[in-house]
Amino acid sequence: MTRSCLVVYDGGCGACSRSVSLLSRADWLKKVSLADVAADWDSLARDYPALRRDACVAEMHVITGSGRIRSGFDALRALAAVVPLGWPALPFLYLPGVAPIGRRAYRIIAGRRQTTTCSLPLPR
Repeated sequence: MTRSCLVVYDGGCGACSRSVSLLSRADWLKKVSLADVAADWDSLARDYPALRRDACVAEMHVITGSGRIRSGFDALRALAAVVPLGWPALPFLYLPGVAPIGRRAYRIIAGRRQTTTCSLPLPR
């Protein structure tokens, strides 16, 4: 079975690890593969040279089946299209005005987790 997307996440972050654990349980169709930026960086950098390690630590990234790289809120949108539990949210996620609010909310949440739970510091 071909995977529909690859999720790149910070395995040193408790919040990120819990999120991908929930994602794995919700991935009934087995369309999602996971890659920990710390443990899998060498192969990620080789296979996806456009990825930046500091960006992957700062925000979750999703590489879609077509090879497009999405990060933060846009990564969540990509996942919602693949994971059945996300399907009901898809129309809402694409309403006019939702994307700027979602991106800002994601950055705020991700910024807070960097200072409290992650083992990999975000370069300043």
